[in-house]
Amino acid sequence: MKKTVQSVQSNEDENENQNETPFSYDEVLEHIGQLGPYQLRSFLVLLMPCFFFGLTIMSYIFTAGIPRYRCRVNGCDPLDIADTELVPHWLNHTVPWGESVPKLLRQCRRFNETWSDVDQCHTRTIDHNSAQLIKCEDGWIYDLSNFHSSIVTEFDLTCDDEWKHTLGNTLFLVGMLVGAVTMGNLADIIGRRKTFLMIWFNLAVCSTACAFATEFWTFAVLRFFCGIFDIGFFLAAFIWGVESVGPKYRILSGYILTGITSVGSILLGLTAYYIRDWRTLQLVISVPMFPILAITYFLPESTRWLLSQNRYNEAHQLILDAAKFNDRTVPHHIMDKFQAQSLSHSIRKDNEKSSENLISIFRSPVMCRRIIILFAAWIGTNMGYYGLTFSATNLSGDMYLNYVLSMIVEPPAKIISVMVRNLLGRRTLFCSGLIISGCFCLITGFVPSDPTYIRMVTSLLGKFFVSCSLGLIYFYTAELFPTSTRSSAVGLCSTMSKFGSFAAPALAALGRNGSQTGPFVIFAIVNIIIGFLCMLLPETKDTLLPATIEDAEKIGSKK
Repeated sequence: MKKTVQSVQSNEDENENQNETPFSYDEVLEHIGQLGPYQLRSFLVLLMPCFFFGLTIMSYIFTAGIPRYRCRVNGCDPLDIADTELVPHWLNHTVPWGESVPKLLRQCRRFNETWSDVDQCHTRTIDHNSAQLIKCEDGWIYDLSNFHSSIVTEFDLTCDDEWKHTLGNTLFLVGMLVGAVTMGNLADIIGRRKTFLMIWFNLAVCSTACAFATEFWTFAVLRFFCGIFDIGFFLAAFIWGVESVGPKYRILSGYILTGITSVGSILLGLTAYYIRDWRTLQLVISVPMFPILAITYFLPESTRWLLSQNRYNEAHQLILDAAKFNDRTVPHHIMDKFQAQSLSHSIRKDNEKSSENLISIFRSPVMCRRIIILFAAWIGTNMGYYGLTFSATNLSGDMYLNYVLSMIVEPPAKIISVMVRNLLGRRTLFCSGLIISGCFCLITGFVPSDPTYIRMVTSLLGKFFVSCSLGLIYFYTAELFPTSTRSSAVGLCSTMSKFGSFAAPALAALGRNGSQTGPFVIFAIVNIIIGFLCMLLPETKDTLLPATIEDAEKIGSKK
């Protein structure tokens, strides 16, 4: 009898404790499925737009490809461009040509002479005196073996105007900075779904319009807006996708969402190999965005975001829809807690939680230190990633092959990261990826350029390990911040990363026009230092997504 009374009392205490426990959406997912058909449907649809994220960034490598070129020589070069040669037999009589001649002279100067016919081009003796050199007044002849056309050949971004080529890429990255600041916060204010749909439509319009630009500045401005919308949609889609699944599949979903961007970048290289006209390639990239907009329109809003905004009625309906679609049920005691929280959402404690914003992060010493370290992490990771990618086409050999090899190492890097994530933990995996990548960059900077395959292999290994870190950084950051500020925090970190991205085109140009050692040494030093710095961050392995800043502060603390 005594045991029976104790058993009844124990059950009553258990029920009472269940009712006193705060409502948790992760607890709901335990019953309706952490990755059931309902969540899987939304997640798979979100993969389609994420496919275009890296593709939009990297498309500039091909649409703005820089071929070899030289001055056009009137009287010697045929009038029909199709009949011209980059290196005809008479070239040394008209242009200071040769690998030993500085690039500025052989590509941007010709001898100050006038030729009336091709015979004179072959026979006239020229005094090879640099004082007799003049700029290319009659235009340029381009090597069209790699690019049938690009914005460089069409808008003549050569010699004194070659700086515009780097500017065009930099403006895109500046746009990404602006987009990360504005669009990340927007997703926390109006929701993941509305933000995504609005931004994706604008990206599709601007990207398509690029194909019809008639001069450089129009193209550059459109690319600037593409940068804003490209990072904006990806941040919204990434947070949306990660929030839709349970803790068990959170890291896997993050890797898949970032991994699909690598697949898009690989297919870009293969597509560009067969489509070498920049306008056609730009349309092939852009037009498919419009049907994807129609498909994603029917996706539901993030339930976590609705709960963070105290929109309980809408969240309740989505929970019921998910349970029905997954053929599951939610226990009554959980829904009772949900109803209780819904009815009492005006309680002061709940109001305090829902009033948290990005400023609240900087008011917390723990969170402030955390986000500053992450700023450095994002800067170093993006500098290394984009720098190694843009520099790959500078290495000897076929640029298309170099690019595809540079991109094809990313999926294996992310797959291996998934396989070892629970063994090493997020922090160790992220930091070691940066440090090892830095070591291979250092080797790449100092190994001899001949044979070329050694430098190519070490560069690819550097790209492999920095890709491990890049694939991890989005959802590692998301796990370190609460729901109310998650999108804003990831957006702000992504904003800071653009300072690293800005340096990548300039460093790649340095490697293209000068020494290839300098850029790789810079990548190495930055990644190694930041890799050790990030060891100060907490581990998020086996933790629930924090709902409030108070929850986030407890991550990594001793219990």
